Amino acid sequence: MRRSSRVVLAALCIGSLVPTVLSVTAHAQLAVICPTCSNVITQTVQLAKEAGSLAQQIAAYQLQIQQYSNMLQNTATLPTMAWNNAVGDIVRIQSLMNSGMLLAGNAQSFTTTLSNVQGFANQLQTLNQMTTQYQQWGTVTSNDITHLQTSIGMQESERAGDAATLAVLQRHSQSATGQMQALQAGNEMAALGVSQMQKLQTMLAQETQLVVDQNAIADQRQAAADSALEEFLQSPLPSTAGNGHGYQ
Repeated sequence: MRRSSRVVLAALCIGSLVPTVLSVTAHAQLAVICPTCSNVITQTVQLAKEAGSLAQQIAAYQLQIQQYSNMLQNTATLPTMAWNNAVGDIVRIQSLMNSGMLLAGNAQSFTTTLSNVQGFANQLQTLNQMTTQYQQWGTVTSNDITHLQTSIGMQESERAGDAATLAVLQRHSQSATGQMQALQAGNEMAALGVSQMQKLQTMLAQETQLVVDQNAIADQRQAAADSALEEFLQSPLPSTAGNGHGYQ
């Protein structure tokens, strides 16, 4: 009977340790996703902060463009320095939009990897939906950039980056009508950019909350497993005295 008790004890100990092993495995997989971060939550919070920063920067450039538009209403054309500043602001807005697309691409890749982590298996459907939302966000933002380029007369063959946009915008410098057309396009793009970056920030905040909740559940399960194992190890083995079946 003494031998049987030891076998049972070993089996129960192994079973109690299974959640611990799974938890360690999940944390190891998360570390691979974000090797430079202390944890996965740090990564999603950082991405959300970057999206918020992009929204603020675009909003600041939008305000400047609106000021140039007000100036243009009271003059034939904007002075050269003011016009060059306005054009530079529009190009920077486009550049920030492109940065947002890169950020969303990173978030999409990160979320896809997260969906393969064993500890998040019960959130697979939600994570897949988030991945699709990031992809759709990128498509909408790309369309916004294309709309700006089209509205200022940029041909498809000219859409090669900020330098090409700058060159096309300069064609509008000769008349108040041309300048106003470019400023209106820039203002519209900025408004869409702020909205899109705020949406991206919200999406990332939602993913952060999902990870926080999932980690809390994992911690609760681990604490329960540790408590059960500790209680079992401290309990005395059942007495085998007087049963007449001891093993030597």
